[in-house]
Amino acid sequence: MTTLIHGHRTSGHGGGVTSLRAELVSAGADVVGQARASGGALRRRSPWVLLLVALWTLAIVGDGLTTVLMMGTGRFEEANAAAAFFMGLVGVAGWVLISGLICVALASLTLSRPRTTYAWAAATVALVVCLGKLWTTASNALLWANASA
Repeated sequence: MTTLIHGHRTSGHGGGVTSLRAELVSAGADVVGQARASGGALRRRSPWVLLLVALWTLAIVGDGLTTVLMMGTGRFEEANAAAAFFMGLVGVAGWVLISGLICVALASLTLSRPRTTYAWAAATVALVVCLGKLWTTASNALLWANASA
Protein backbone atom coordinates (compact mmCIF):
# COMPACT_ATOMS: atom_id res chain seq x y z
CA MET A 1 0.00 0.00 0.00
CA THR A 2 1.30 3.44 -0.86
CA THR A 3 0.64 6.22 1.63
CA LEU A 4 1.57 9.86 1.88
CA ILE A 5 3.66 10.92 4.85
CA HIS A 6 4.61 14.58 4.92
CA GLY A 7 4.14 14.75 1.16
CA HIS A 8 6.44 11.78 0.44
CA ARG A 9 5.27 8.43 -0.90
CA THR A 10 6.18 5.35 1.08
CA SER A 11 5.33 1.72 0.54
CA GLY A 12 3.88 -0.30 3.35
CA HIS A 13 3.14 -3.99 3.75
CA GLY A 14 0.81 -5.71 1.34
CA GLY A 15 1.02 -3.08 -1.38
CA GLY A 16 1.00 -5.61 -4.18
CA VAL A 17 1.29 -4.99 -7.90
CA THR A 18 -0.55 -1.67 -7.83
CA SER A 19 1.91 -0.29 -5.31
CA LEU A 20 4.86 -1.59 -7.33
CA ARG A 21 3.53 0.06 -10.48
CA ALA A 22 2.98 3.31 -8.61
CA GLU A 23 6.53 3.19 -7.24
CA LEU A 24 7.99 2.47 -10.69
CA VAL A 25 6.01 5.34 -12.21
CA SER A 26 7.14 7.58 -9.37
CA ALA A 27 10.76 6.51 -9.85
CA GLY A 28 10.56 7.14 -13.58
CA ALA A 29 9.03 10.57 -13.07
CA ASP A 30 11.72 11.46 -10.53
CA VAL A 31 14.53 10.40 -12.87
CA VAL A 32 13.02 12.27 -15.84
CA GLY A 33 12.58 15.35 -13.65
CA GLN A 34 16.21 15.06 -12.58
CA ALA A 35 17.35 14.94 -16.21
CA ARG A 36 15.16 17.92 -17.15
CA ALA A 37 16.59 19.98 -14.30
CA SER A 38 20.08 19.64 -15.78
CA GLY A 39 19.31 22.35 -18.33
CA GLY A 40 18.76 24.86 -15.55
CA ALA A 41 21.94 23.71 -13.85
CA LEU A 42 23.94 24.34 -17.02
CA ARG A 43 22.56 27.87 -17.32
CA ARG A 44 23.65 28.77 -13.77
CA ARG A 45 27.36 28.28 -14.59
CA SER A 46 28.16 26.66 -11.27
CA PRO A 47 31.82 25.59 -10.88
CA TRP A 48 30.61 22.16 -9.73
CA VAL A 49 28.48 21.73 -12.84
CA LEU A 50 31.39 22.79 -15.04
CA LEU A 51 33.62 20.28 -13.23
CA LEU A 52 31.08 17.51 -13.83
CA VAL A 53 30.75 18.46 -17.50
CA ALA A 54 34.54 18.39 -17.84
CA LEU A 55 34.80 14.98 -16.13
CA TRP A 56 32.00 13.51 -18.25
CA THR A 57 33.57 14.93 -21.43
CA LEU A 58 36.96 13.48 -20.53
CA ALA A 59 35.37 10.13 -19.66
CA ILE A 60 33.23 9.82 -22.79
CA VAL A 61 35.76 11.16 -25.29
CA GLY A 62 38.72 9.46 -23.62
CA ASP A 63 37.12 6.02 -23.49
CA GLY A 64 35.75 6.32 -27.01
CA LEU A 65 38.97 7.59 -28.53
CA THR A 66 41.23 5.05 -26.83
CA THR A 67 38.84 2.24 -27.75
CA VAL A 68 38.63 3.22 -31.43
CA LEU A 69 42.38 3.79 -31.73
CA MET A 70 43.34 0.58 -29.93
CA MET A 71 40.83 -1.60 -31.77
CA GLY A 72 41.93 -0.04 -35.05
CA THR A 73 45.48 -1.37 -34.62
CA GLY A 74 44.34 -4.98 -34.68
CA ARG A 75 46.58 -5.76 -31.69
CA PHE A 76 43.85 -5.39 -29.08
CA GLU A 77 40.45 -6.93 -28.48
CA GLU A 78 37.54 -5.79 -26.34
CA ALA A 79 37.68 -7.37 -22.87
CA ASN A 80 34.07 -6.54 -21.98
CA ALA A 81 31.93 -9.36 -23.39
CA ALA A 82 28.78 -7.23 -23.70
CA ALA A 83 30.67 -4.44 -25.49
CA ALA A 84 32.33 -6.99 -27.78
CA PHE A 85 28.91 -8.42 -28.66
CA PHE A 86 27.51 -5.01 -29.58
CA MET A 87 30.69 -4.12 -31.48
CA GLY A 88 30.06 -7.23 -33.54
CA LEU A 89 26.57 -5.93 -34.35
CA VAL A 90 27.22 -2.24 -35.05
CA GLY A 91 31.00 -2.01 -35.37
CA VAL A 92 33.50 -0.40 -33.03
CA ALA A 93 32.65 3.17 -34.03
CA GLY A 94 28.92 2.43 -33.85
CA TRP A 95 29.21 1.01 -30.35
CA VAL A 96 31.38 3.91 -29.19
CA LEU A 97 28.73 6.32 -30.51
CA ILE A 98 25.84 4.46 -28.87
CA SER A 99 27.61 4.10 -25.52
CA GLY A 100 28.62 7.76 -25.68
CA LEU A 101 24.99 8.82 -26.20
CA ILE A 102 23.91 6.65 -23.28
CA CYS A 103 26.56 8.33 -21.15
CA VAL A 104 25.37 11.79 -22.20
CA ALA A 105 21.92 10.79 -20.94
CA LEU A 106 23.46 9.56 -17.68
CA ALA A 107 25.48 12.76 -17.37
CA SER A 108 22.26 14.75 -17.44
CA LEU A 109 21.25 13.02 -14.21
CA THR A 110 24.30 14.34 -12.38
CA LEU A 111 24.20 18.02 -13.27
CA SER A 112 21.45 19.22 -10.94
CA ARG A 113 20.89 18.58 -7.25
CA PRO A 114 18.72 15.47 -6.73
CA ARG A 115 15.57 16.13 -4.72
CA THR A 116 14.13 12.65 -4.24
CA THR A 117 15.47 9.25 -3.23
CA TYR A 118 15.07 7.88 -6.75
CA ALA A 119 16.83 10.89 -8.24
CA TRP A 120 19.69 10.46 -5.74
CA ALA A 121 19.96 6.78 -6.65
CA ALA A 122 20.00 7.53 -10.39
CA ALA A 123 22.57 10.31 -9.98
CA THR A 124 24.78 8.07 -7.83
CA VAL A 125 24.69 5.25 -10.39
CA ALA A 126 25.48 7.75 -13.14
CA LEU A 127 28.47 9.10 -11.20
CA VAL A 128 29.76 5.55 -10.70
CA VAL A 129 29.49 5.05 -14.48
CA CYS A 130 31.48 8.27 -14.99
CA LEU A 131 34.19 7.03 -12.63
CA GLY A 132 34.23 3.71 -14.48
CA LYS A 133 34.67 5.46 -17.83
CA LEU A 134 37.49 7.59 -16.39
CA TRP A 135 39.14 4.42 -15.06
CA THR A 136 38.72 2.73 -18.44
CA THR A 137 40.26 5.73 -20.20
CA ALA A 138 43.30 5.61 -17.91
CA SER A 139 43.56 1.81 -18.19
CA ASN A 140 43.34 1.90 -21.99
CA ALA A 141 45.95 4.64 -22.22
CA LEU A 142 48.30 2.76 -19.89
CA LEU A 143 47.79 -0.52 -21.75
CA TRP A 144 48.37 1.14 -25.10
CA ALA A 145 51.50 2.96 -23.89
CA ASN A 146 52.99 -0.23 -22.43
CA ALA A 147 52.12 -2.33 -25.47
CA SER A 148 53.70 0.24 -27.78
CA ALA A 149 56.95 0.40 -25.81
